[in-house]
Amino acid sequence: MMISSYILAYKATGKKELLDFALKSIEFQIGNLYQKERGMFHYFDGKLNENGLLSDNIYFMNALLDAFEAAQNEKYLRLAEELSNFITKNFHDSGNEGFFDRMPRADDAGMLKIRIRNFLENSFAASVFLRLHGITKKEEYRNVAESALLHFGNSFQKYGYFAASYASALSLMPDIGK
Repeated sequence: MMISSYILAYKATGKKELLDFALKSIEFQIGNLYQKERGMFHYFDGKLNENGLLSDNIYFMNALLDAFEAAQNEKYLRLAEELSNFITKNFHDSGNEGFFDRMPRADDAGMLKIRIRNFLENSFAASVFLRLHGITKKEEYRNVAESALLHFGNSFQKYGYFAASYASALSLMPDIGK
């Protein structure tokens, strides 16, 4: 989210040092926190720690799209697509009903075996996949986003003002369900 904020600040002010800092930060994450087969990791005390959270992966994918749009570097788009494949494979419900909050682990016990579909994370994930669809025109990204939006289609009203993120994602896809 910090990278995306710096890129937004760059777009608002035109101060190149803001973009440079954002791109330097994203390069650090690519080099130190991202693995193609394992996604994004947390970083503590100079080493990789926990991975497997939807939020880490989807926010990084969003930052990659922001970096692509601001710097026009195809590398960031390619990595966003690579990460989208990882997210779809590891978090998307095989029944096409949105995204789970985390990857399953062999050592999960008790309630940890139950993965949930978080409303806000699914809303944001749908927005990010729709952004990727808008850039690439690949229908697979639209379909994944649509599944997340449809999963909450009958219940979004109960989320109150949190439903704004859902409405924002839905506005990117006015032909949903057609």
